[in-house]
Amino acid sequence: METTPNAKYIQELLAKNLRDARKRLGISQMKLAEKADLSVGYMNDVERARRWLSAKTLARLAGALHMRPYQFFLENGDSTTNTHAMLSEIVSELRISVDSDIESIVMRHAGKRHPRKGDSKRKSGAI
Repeated sequence: METTPNAKYIQELLAKNLRDARKRLGISQMKLAEKADLSVGYMNDVERARRWLSAKTLARLAGALHMRPYQFFLENGDSTTNTHAMLSEIVSELRISVDSDIESIVMRHAGKRHPRKGDSKRKSGAI
């Protein structure tokens, strides 16, 4: 079945927005396919506008990319898409930062011995 130019445009727009969103988050097709429970081959076909998605698959991809499904169909210049992209990048950076901060705090305190009750009295000779 041949695709009409209008439908082909929509399919290519979806593919481009999907690919752009994935790249903005810095994840591979393989990682996105894994997060959305899809095969890598299917993911590749979708990003190349060779296959259509079901609504269920579209929703899974949107969730994996921290997007709303309708955002795959927006034109590039749409401010909603740009704002969402910026927010997604901020969230990703914050997750990395928080994980790093938590790890450094734990490591900093892991070597310290926390005093037990009464330790300060023993050291001062007050016992």
